Amino acid sequence: MFAKLANIFRAPDLRKRVFYTLLMIVVMRLTAFVPIPFIDQNALNDFMRNLGTAGGIFSFVNMFTGGAFQNMTVGALGIMPYISASIIFQLLMVVWPRLEKIAKEGEAGRKKINQYTRYATVLLALFQGMGIATAFLIPSKLCAINSHFLFIAITAISTTAGTIFLMWIGEKVTERGIGNGSSIVITISVMSSFPGSIYQMVEALKGGTPPIWLPIVIALFLLCSLAIILIQ
Repeated sequence: MFAKLANIFRAPDLRKRVFYTLLMIVVMRLTAFVPIPFIDQNALNDFMRNLGTAGGIFSFVNMFTGGAFQNMTVGALGIMPYISASIIFQLLMVVWPRLEKIAKEGEAGRKKINQYTRYATVLLALFQGMGIATAFLIPSKLCAINSHFLFIAITAISTTAGTIFLMWIGEKVTERGIGNGSSIVITISVMSSFPGSIYQMVEALKGGTPPIWLPIVIALFLLCSLAIILIQ
């Protein structure tokens, strides 16, 4: 394993790809810290604190956006609209003969499908951005301006821009980095919540008896890590 890691720094092309991927990961994480304009941050913090204790779907969404949803930043939608659009077109290529024909045109067909997927991503992101503003932010009184129409438009445009940026990063990592860019974006987003989760778990265990399931979870994690290393 260590020999393979050392080979990364010996091969110039592979080294460039690794460093490029790491750079894109750092840039990607910026979307989790640029807030959507005209949101009352104090009210948002109080609301999210109460919402976090309830868990549920919001915690799930927040995990896949790397904390961007909780902070209501431009990356609040994450790359999920792009993933959804990709799945939709994969299904359409099976049931729609015209798309199936385009997909069989080789590289040119693949580029067309990718372009259609990007258009669908923008539409989905706009729709979801408007949904967040109308069904979540405004009813929760987190809007800091009087014009709801302007707030909805700004929220939709901001979150859509964040999704487009993440989609672009994913495509660039696939092209010039290592691995599948979209998968790396999702993986890093999920992993970014690990330090906070570990800290919360340690704080919860202080002064108390560790739950019986904790050693089992740690053992399973170590076994899975060992299995992955041996298989690779």
